[in-house]
Amino acid sequence: MLNLYRKLNLRSISKARAALSLSLSLAVSLFCVGCAKGPVCKELASCGGDPMDKWAQLPRGDETPGTYCQEVVHAPPIESTLRGQLGPVARQRLPEQTTLDWCSELVITGDQKEAIKNHNYWWEDLPYLNGFLEYLPNGTYMVGLTRKGFVDRWYSQTCLRKYGFVGNCQDFKAAFERANQGAGEYNTFECNENAQRGGCDCSFQIFEVNKLFGTYAIDGSTITHYSASPVDHASQVSICVQDDKIKLSGQDNSFLWDRSGLRTMEMVRMNCNDGVMGPGELGVDCGLGCPNPCPAPAP
Repeated sequence: MLNLYRKLNLRSISKARAALSLSLSLAVSLFCVGCAKGPVCKELASCGGDPMDKWAQLPRGDETPGTYCQEVVHAPPIESTLRGQLGPVARQRLPEQTTLDWCSELVITGDQKEAIKNHNYWWEDLPYLNGFLEYLPNGTYMVGLTRKGFVDRWYSQTCLRKYGFVGNCQDFKAAFERANQGAGEYNTFECNENAQRGGCDCSFQIFEVNKLFGTYAIDGSTITHYSASPVDHASQVSICVQDDKIKLSGQDNSFLWDRSGLRTMEMVRMNCNDGVMGPGELGVDCGLGCPNPCPAPAP
């Protein structure tokens, strides 16, 4: 009887050990799978080289973004009731964003001077259509990045009417256009009535131009940028200059020039004297990074 008990006990211990071993194996496997993916944008080569010149984003074709890698960074708009609030007191929970305004805080006034009083424009991960980079011997740099994208959005009758707007979709389109006559970042508005759900189906284009500048320091294959605009702090990139190409990567998993999501970019050396329209030019040897402005188009 004692021998039978020992055998049963040993079998139970053996099964428990086997179950524990299987659990540990699964845990290790899942851990490895979770870590195996790594960053979406892998860093490019960092062979160093002399970057002092004018560079343009390596093109892929007309209206096609140049060669770069950008990771998706989801950053929804901050609700108006949570903007500008003081930080939470110690041991207090952060405010939860549970009442997001699906109308994008749209306030249409109908006023000719202030057609749209408030509208929470926001976008994420616009493609980088082209870029320009220049390193000068005096230790300064300049970056120009252009992004372009299209937005399609449906505005319900509730969104349009909640502040008393009584116009139709064409009136709404006109209000959009009047409200965005400044810098022109938002343009080519179109609004048409949605026959099934009501409200307006609208679309518009976003055209964003960013200019960054400051000073830089080179240490081997690492460039440290000391930005003067739009933020005042340092960022680092790894470079590799080979022939007429330069590869740039945000160092140690950082963003390139602190642009959210932008990890890597490939550029080619500009030539403003070759008699052809090349990367970084708006015409033949003119515009953007070239010293010669392009001639005005014929009327």
